[in-house]
Amino acid sequence: YTKQASKTIIIEGILKTDTDIKVYDLQGRMVLNKKLDRSRITNSINASTLNSGIYIIQIDGLTQKIIL
Repeated sequence: YTKQASKTIIIEGILKTDTDIKVYDLQGRMVLNKKLDRSRITNSINASTLNSGIYIIQIDGLTQKIIL
């Protein structure tokens, strides 16, 4: 989910393996790439550099891949 006022993307959940988050614009260009801290249940990603719009978020781990 996001906190619109602060332009922050929040990822919540227990991570069992190293996990990366990638954010793509609608043209398929990667605009953000970050490794999540698996020792934390809640990870916050600063999205203030992104313009308003629609983005695709991909979360990659060793055992699972989620695209939102």
